Amino acid sequence: MTEFAVQTHLAAIAKSSRSQATGYSRPEPATSSLQIILEKSMVFLAITPKGLKNALREAARSGAAVWCGADAVSEEDFDTSKVRGLTRFDYQLQARDLLILADALDTIDQHHPGEVVWVEAAAAER
Repeated sequence: MTEFAVQTHLAAIAKSSRSQATGYSRPEPATSSLQIILEKSMVFLAITPKGLKNALREAARSGAAVWCGADAVSEEDFDTSKVRGLTRFDYQLQARDLLILADALDTIDQHHPGEVVWVEAAAAER
């Protein structure tokens, strides 16, 4: 998801939250997208090695958990990594089979119930 798409999505969430409030309320101070993200518990699902690298960078800032497929990091590299909060599926996700992704998301939900899961998206082909 592009930074613009993330900001748009977060703005929609913030607007929805404000519209549900009743009675008088003071205007909320301006917050950055990163501040909103940090207030929410979230999990990244990385599918590619590049996506894993990006997810780990963001998770280092926010403390989010990161899950990935077997094709995002080798078993050997995973075993020797010292990355806290990284979980690796023993199957590949790059084929983007909907049943496999649904199973992965179900597993993540069992371990992180109610948390937002950000799934690495494929770039649109031109």
